[in-house]
Parts: sequence; C-alpha cells; structure tokens
Amino acid sequence: MPWKITVRPFFFLFMTMWTNVAVAAAARDGDTCQISSARITLCFDLRDDSHPNSGLMLNITAVDGTNHLVYLPFQTASPSGDRSILSSWGSYEESTIIGFSTIADGRHTIGFVPTIDGSPASLDDRASRSSVVLVRSGLERDFVYRSRGISSDAFLQAQKGLVVDSIELIGVVRPKGAKGLEVSNGRIEEPEATQVIGNTRFYPASASGHGDTRLEVRYEIPATPLVTLILSDLAKLAAAFFAPLVTIAFFTLQENVRPRARRWTLICLVVIQLCIAGILGYLAWKVRNDASSAAVSDWLIVVVTAAASALPLWLKRDRGRDPLTFSP
Repeated sequence: MPWKITVRPFFFLFMTMWTNVAVAAAARDGDTCQISSARITLCFDLRDDSHPNSGLMLNITAVDGTNHLVYLPFQTASPSGDRSILSSWGSYEESTIIGFSTIADGRHTIGFVPTIDGSPASLDDRASRSSVVLVRSGLERDFVYRSRGISSDAFLQAQKGLVVDSIELIGVVRPKGAKGLEVSNGRIEEPEATQVIGNTRFYPASASGHGDTRLEVRYEIPATPLVTLILSDLAKLAAAFFAPLVTIAFFTLQENVRPRARRWTLICLVVIQLCIAGILGYLAWKVRNDASSAAVSDWLIVVVTAAASALPLWLKRDRGRDPLTFSP
C-alpha cells in the first residue's frame, strides 16, 4: 500500500505548539499585572485582540508549605504552570480550579486561555451564565467579567487541609492605543478602576471573595495602518477612474474609432469601480468608525460629482447631427 502524507496532523500540532507558546509568553510577561498590594490578581490580557490570554498573578510572602486552591468561574485551556510552586490546573464544565503550594516566595504567574463568549446577548446578566464575555462590533469592544461566587460549591468547602483563596484584584490590559467608550453615566468602566499602572487597570473583586462580581469595560481599538491608508485613499482612487469612465462612456459615433477597445475599457473601468465600492462597503461595515464614515462620504461625493460631470456631456450633443454611442 502506498504511503499517504497529509498536512492535517502537522497543522493541528503547529496550532497546539503556537497556542502554548503564546500562553507561555503571556505568563512570562507577568509584570504587566503584578501589583505589590495584592496577593492574588486575576489578569485579563486583551492586547492580542484575536487571542486574549489570562492568568493568575501570585505574590507569595509567607513560605509555609500549605496547599492552596483558587476558584475561577469559567473554563480555561492551554495552561502554563509554575514548577517552583508546584502549580496544578483543572478545567471543568463551568469552572477552573488552580492549585499551588507556598514553598517559594516572590512573584509567580500561572497562565491560561479563558473560554470567552462573543455573543452580544451574553451582555445581559439575566440571559447569560457566561463569566467572560468579549463582544466585537467593528472596532468597538465590550468586555464583561462576572462571578457569582463559590459559596454553592460544596466540593471546595468540604476539602480538608486545603486553603481556598480569594481573588483580591482583577487586572485588565487593553490593547495599545485603545480609546475608552462610555458604559454608563459618562464612565468607560463599571466599577471604576482603583489603580492604573501603565496600560493595566485594576478593579476590586468582591470584598469577601464569595459574593457576586461584575466588571464591564468598553473601548475602541485603533484601526491597522493598512486599513487607515485604504480608507483615506480609496475615494481618491475612485475619483481617478471615474473621469475616464465618464468621458469614454459619452463618446460620439465620430470619436468612437476603436469600438472594441472602448467596450473593454469601459468594462474594466466599471469592474474597478465595483471593486472599490465593495472594498469600501466591507471596510465601512467592519470598522465602523469616523474614518470609515468619512471615506463613504467622500466616495458618495465622487459619485455625485461624476454624475454631474456627465450631464453636460449628454446635454450638449445634437442627437440628429452628433449622436452618442451611449444614450442614457
């Protein structure tokens, strides 16, 4: 039997390795969410908009060898542990349990990828049980973290010899250049951040660690330089191709010395205009910011200008003596 080689296993192997490398890189960048005033910080790193990461930032000051558990109300994947504190990880149907031992002091990071709900309906607390929500609408982002506490988790409460720790702070790292958007009452976040260090904003967790917590942050990410360039120049490109389109379309029969070349030129110019309109419409729907609105307005002005320019060409011709090849 001849050997068959398929790329599918290699593709999945590559994606798995890439995901683990990304999580490990986020874990090594633990200083992003580290803060000396908190012993346990839950950090959401949203800088990579396509692949958000998360992690627990531990600040261990007492080395007593006790075993600790931290409960997270959402599923996770691709953990990146810390061997120096014998960290452990378990992800279940609607929760994750992180374990570690206080056998080494200092700062430690346990990284993982959170399961994120992207449905707009999940922003409603009454309609969704999702704990981590990130809704994308154009360049706008709405991030929500909610925790309904662990008081009902009888398993954790029944464990003997284990310390169930509470999260003290929640850190959110927004993408570079992100602009805050209003959540309510002029605020870009709810509740208001208690501390800001660099690009990281810190929010209080519930006072007891067992109560309900809800955090919402809205922001707008900047468009990529390529998209910004396209939006700024697409209308100019449309204007450049509209001029020959209008002129050639209203050739007289005497001027139409190359009918076949004229026909193909018109087809190419129309196809170019349709492509420009399609690209502009897609980017305007995808981006939905001031730049896209301005680009659409500029393109509409170009279309109106082209129509106005074509009108005199049509009106000044004498149909009986100087017929047009194109009669609207």
